[in-house]
Amino acid sequence: MATGVVSDRFRFVWIHVPKNASSTLSKEFQQERYGGRFYGVLPPLSEFPDYFAFAFLRDPVSRLLSAYQEVSLAQEAGWREFPNKHFLALPEGLARFEVFLDELGDRRWDPHVEDQWCHLECIELDFVGRVERLSEDLEKVYERLGMGRVPELPKRRSREGRERDYGYSRHVIRKEDLGARLRERIRSLYRDDVALYERAFGRRRAWSVPDVRPTPLARDAEDLLPWAPWRLDPPKPAGRAPDPKRLLERVVSRPKRNVARLAEVPRHLVTHTPVRTRLRRPRATDPEHVHWPWYPQLERAFLLHLEDAFIGDNVVFDDDRYFGLGRRWLGRSWELYARTREVRHLDAAVSIGAWGGEAFQLFLMAGLPKLAMVIDLLESPGFEHVKIVSHDDGAAAARWFWKALGLRDRVVQKPKNSEEGFVIHADQVYFPQYDPTIDSYGVYARNTLLPIRRRLGALEPGEQDLVLYLDRYPQDIIRSVGNRDALLEALRARLAGTKYRLEVFRSEGPDCDRGLFARARVIVGPHGGAFANMIFARPGTHVVEFLPLYRRYREGEQPRPVFWGMAEGCGLEYWTSEPENFGFQTRRMVVDVADVVEIVGRALDTTEATRC
Repeated sequence: MATGVVSDRFRFVWIHVPKNASSTLSKEFQQERYGGRFYGVLPPLSEFPDYFAFAFLRDPVSRLLSAYQEVSLAQEAGWREFPNKHFLALPEGLARFEVFLDELGDRRWDPHVEDQWCHLECIELDFVGRVERLSEDLEKVYERLGMGRVPELPKRRSREGRERDYGYSRHVIRKEDLGARLRERIRSLYRDDVALYERAFGRRRAWSVPDVRPTPLARDAEDLLPWAPWRLDPPKPAGRAPDPKRLLERVVSRPKRNVARLAEVPRHLVTHTPVRTRLRRPRATDPEHVHWPWYPQLERAFLLHLEDAFIGDNVVFDDDRYFGLGRRWLGRSWELYARTREVRHLDAAVSIGAWGGEAFQLFLMAGLPKLAMVIDLLESPGFEHVKIVSHDDGAAAARWFWKALGLRDRVVQKPKNSEEGFVIHADQVYFPQYDPTIDSYGVYARNTLLPIRRRLGALEPGEQDLVLYLDRYPQDIIRSVGNRDALLEALRARLAGTKYRLEVFRSEGPDCDRGLFARARVIVGPHGGAFANMIFARPGTHVVEFLPLYRRYREGEQPRPVFWGMAEGCGLEYWTSEPENFGFQTRRMVVDVADVVEIVGRALDTTEATRC
């Protein structure tokens, strides 16, 4: 969520970005002459429709070096503690700094190391200045707003002055100390900030003040896929089927090493690309939630491509390696398949099975995302004969989607939980996934499902006039809502006089459900499989789930964030409302009616900017 200062006197909004002259500007703009008010959580800019909005960016390398010193000083002075950050216990030097870089996979543990774009995401700005030329760019802002001359801002204090006022950290790394390798590593870690900075300024100039308000910082356009196109040569059939007995012996008799991390995969067996979209933190009305750590960002999309290999239940392996890749529900070793009785051969196949994917929601949230990662490849020249090893028999939802996507004749049933005693062998085996492995099924990069949604027609424009309530009724079923009637009455009252109508959802099969979810502007309800129908929702739809995500996460309980993950995969907006008396196997949760009504109201305000 954005923070900053609003001045009614000069009608401006300054967006606060930590380590970007933020202390200097915050102190300046809160002086009496500006009439400025600091907001820990800025209201939507739609509440200040004619105010001039501006922010400052900083070279990402310089900013991180300053943040490193800030964090070190905060720990030494006792201002803040950073549990489990191992670099803090090390002596000064570049080795300590490199461990610091290792611990930036998830940067939400301190705002000073968070990406700059996260403080500005989808906020429409009139001007972006550069910290490196702060005075010159402030002159443009002051001239535009008629605020007179830029005051003389505090100059950078000497080491002695900072030490006297705040203390001083001995952990200082200068740019000239880094060398090319470390600079490039920082630029890679903050590649989105680097792209943002270069897009804003090029190499020499800051933006001029535009006459029309642009949206230069909006990210995740509808056509932005998380991965770059896969560049692979088409597979070539071996020509003849191998001996089934020898294949079976290779499966059951040769011990295989578990490969738990992508870094352990030999380079010639994998193609990977940086993830180009960012997972957005679940939204909530309580601003305190943003201070809690959350799942790390996905960094790479990868595609294993193995020759002469095997496919099990959502896992692939060859003679020497079992590619578990840290997913706990696959078991930890190849012994799951040591009792295999049959090997079935294909020329080429891709494994996109899902844990528990015979169920409607599990197939959609864990199977379709992997299909989305390769569906364009499967439809490209030379890949038409590649089979899809996935759910088919006994999975009605899967069969409906295979038909809707025109893939029904390419699907081969996978083994279920290794219990059926067979595996698939192929001359060429493909397996798509993301890294790092998040130990919860259903969490994929934002916009992963766009190729599937495009083929289902979900991205086509159309009327969205429903608030769709996903009912769990009667109240003797698990995760029912004890105060359901009061909630529905409050929602109907909130929608009175608007174009929106509350619809209580009852499934009538995919063909009917598809049209209903396409009309939804807001999808709201308790945690349950019906949320998987969001695959049919149009862009801009908001998903509101009754699930104490943050509370369970910080208390060390599995929050099952699968529908947050699916909303991210669909490119939708996700909200969490935390009920009382919640349990995945308990009944009659008590929903905070006022909170849900407020969220629905915000979701229906189409002018509200999307925030981190």
